[in-house]
Amino acid sequence: MSVVKIGASRQIIVPKKCFDELRLSPGDYLEVVTKGGSLVMTPKTLVDKTIDDAHPETLESARRD
Repeated sequence: MSVVKIGASRQIIVPKKCFDELRLSPGDYLEVVTKGGSLVMTPKTLVDKTIDDAHPETLESARRD
């Protein structure tokens, strides 16, 4: 268990152990909700980072044209 302090602008620092375990990177997003009196943060991906993975057929079509 880690304890963190809330800063003046409501910021917290994610402990390194948690940061590494979840494979987070600077700039990643976390969904924040309250559940049963607790604060729950879940890593979220907002946009696919590569079009190749999401729509490979579209990329191949563009290469042929």
